[in-house]
Amino acid sequence: MRRNLLLSTLFIFAPWNPGHGAEPATVPTAVPTATLQTMHRDKAGLYVRLGDQGNMDLHKTHPLLDAVVLGRAWGEVETRQGSYAFDSLLAEVESWGAGKKGVVLNLLLYGQHPQGLQTPDWIYRQPGARAIPFSGGGQAKGERIQIPAVWEKGFAEKYLEPLIAAYARVFDGHPSVWHIMPGFGHIGNMNCQPSADGSRACLEAGWTPEQWMDYCRNVASIYQKRFKKTPLLLKAAGQFLRNRERDNYEAEASLLLSEMARRGIATIKFGMSADPKKMLEIHAAISDVIPFVERGTTRLGLGDDWPLWVPEHRREEGPNRGFGDDNLRKLLDNGFGGIHDVPKIPLTILFCQEPEILASHPRSKDHQPHVAELLKKARERLKAVELEISGKR
Repeated sequence: MRRNLLLSTLFIFAPWNPGHGAEPATVPTAVPTATLQTMHRDKAGLYVRLGDQGNMDLHKTHPLLDAVVLGRAWGEVETRQGSYAFDSLLAEVESWGAGKKGVVLNLLLYGQHPQGLQTPDWIYRQPGARAIPFSGGGQAKGERIQIPAVWEKGFAEKYLEPLIAAYARVFDGHPSVWHIMPGFGHIGNMNCQPSADGSRACLEAGWTPEQWMDYCRNVASIYQKRFKKTPLLLKAAGQFLRNRERDNYEAEASLLLSEMARRGIATIKFGMSADPKKMLEIHAAISDVIPFVERGTTRLGLGDDWPLWVPEHRREEGPNRGFGDDNLRKLLDNGFGGIHDVPKIPLTILFCQEPEILASHPRSKDHQPHVAELLKKARERLKAVELEISGKR
């Protein structure tokens, strides 16, 4: 993992001062500004991406946890074209709501599962729906897999819009659903493909950043057309596609983030780090998002696709080295900015993984009081920033 350990810093509360930075232009979206300001309110706090089903009870009773991210594969909800199955997901949403937890729904179009479980089989038999085969990373561990060329012209309108319309009929305005997370690309993120062989295969198939940006804009428009009551929230890695010659298209990714913010779509940016230099890079990538957050028409979260903290027995593994209490403290300080030359960041969402969430639960066998205290303070800061942004303070 690309993080360096730094000298410890004092965790100091510093409320966000709205008005810092340039005034954004009028939000060019079909959703009125006042509506966006209302839709995004009161959803600050700690979010977790669910993993082990065995930890559900601990998550539901966690005193600090505010919301969970529920992922659902396209292949699970539309096993036959035009036949939609949302009953089990609705039951899950209502179960979490009964436990006073918010829910973020993330519909995954594809991933790197070796059996291709995320994408329905029928899609590859449709006219104009092209499969991109390659040796997968992650779960695939080098096995041959395929993903659909979702970015190609007409794909979103023909195959995704009916799906999203059915999805919205069930979940738009549901009181327990805090956000809908558009599933643009890999495992529901805004990037197309993180693996080396998958990236090569996409480029050889004609993928371009311009096509990808147009596709993401199109999908966002479809979601906003269908979800009129529930705000959107996207997950963004720092790259569109692995290609070192083009710096992984990070400049294009940042530009698209600012466009999404103008439309009132909230962002969780990956790459949160204890290294101030890395956080300066993150700030640069989201600098055009921040004015819209200050205005209250969108919100900003930080986190990573890797745990922010791991238990001591796991810290000898290469990617986990140094991910203890001190690293978490510095990472959280840097996330709010205002120190180490990192400008203040109006952060209202902290995207967590299970290790730090389980460690902060008083009934968990992995309970670590220091982790719980750090996350408690961070949550207080997130809530305070939300009050500043929404004008309630």
